[in-house]
This record gives sequence, structure tokens and C-alpha cells, in this order.
Amino acid sequence: MKKLIFILAIVIFSSPLFAQDHLKIKGVPIDGDITNVVTQLKAKGLKDHPLSYALDNPTLIGTFAEIDNCIFAIHTLKDGKSACAVKVITPDEEKWSSVKETYYSLKNQYTSKYGEGDSVEEFKQPYYDGRGFEFRAFNNDQAEFVSRFEVPDGVIVISIASSDGVKGNVSILYYDRINFNRFMQERQQAISDDI
Repeated sequence: MKKLIFILAIVIFSSPLFAQDHLKIKGVPIDGDITNVVTQLKAKGLKDHPLSYALDNPTLIGTFAEIDNCIFAIHTLKDGKSACAVKVITPDEEKWSSVKETYYSLKNQYTSKYGEGDSVEEFKQPYYDGRGFEFRAFNNDQAEFVSRFEVPDGVIVISIASSDGVKGNVSILYYDRINFNRFMQERQQAISDDI
């Protein structure tokens, strides 16, 4: 009986090491040919972003977690053909309270699904929450609102950003563990080849 329990424990605890799947967004695995990933995301209701032709990576637009007009940027391995990550960006907002509410709402949904993540939510002096200069703080790297969720098939990172100090948005970055590790290996190899 002890032998059976020991064997079952080994099988249960080692299975995540052997049976890794790919991280999914909207039910679509972040894996394989980028054209297939884009096609599957379009089948979920996303459409080509109007500026997609001018960007390096395929970019779509659509609804995410009941937020309309989100941008989906699909990132690839060095070959430019294999998906390894997807970044979702909510529409820009001019009100700090709206961006903060979106961030915390998404963070709560991810916490409910995946458990407590690692979070940093702070302003650095001279900036403070509620003073009216929150987006400027993000633009000047004087504020950080980031939550990171380790999930079995990858990492999901939620953060607040501002590119102009006047508006802000929330981004959700999905890193597929298997393909992102391949990406990092390729990057390290390229650096090693240069040296």
C-alpha cells in the first residue's frame, strides 16, 4: 500500500514536468505558426487592427474580458513565424480613476482564477495617488502597478502604462512558457554568436 501511494505521488507531482501545454488566450494556444494563431483569434471575433500592416507583429483589435477595442499584439520567436507571447492593451483613458479601476478589476479576476500573484503598486516621490499627475509618474518611471501570475503553462503580467503622461492604459502580457524559453535560448545564442 505504501508503495502504491509513493508511486502515485511521484506520478502526480512529476506530471507537470512532462505534460506541459501551451498558455491560452481566449481559448487559443500561444503556439505554432503565427498565421494559425491569428486565424483562431479572428474566429473568436477579433479583427485586423487598422495599423497592422505598419507594425512588425500581427496586430488585432477586439473585446477582451468585456473591454471593447483592445489591441492584441502577437509576438514571435526569432524566425518571425512561431507565436510565443500575446500582449493585450486596453484603450487609452484620460481619467486615472478609470485606468486604476480597470487594473484592479482585471487583477481581481486573475486572482480569482489563478490565485494570489506577485504585485507592486506604488508611486515614487514626488508623485502620489490622487494628486492629478499619476500618468506623468508612469511616463517618468516614477510609478509602478504590476501584477504577475505564474500559471502552469506560462506567465501573465498585468500593468499600467502611459506613453505621453496624459493618458494611460492597462496591458496584459501572456508569455507561453515553452515558446518563451525557446525565444530566450535563441536570443542568448545570438548574443553568444556576436561575442
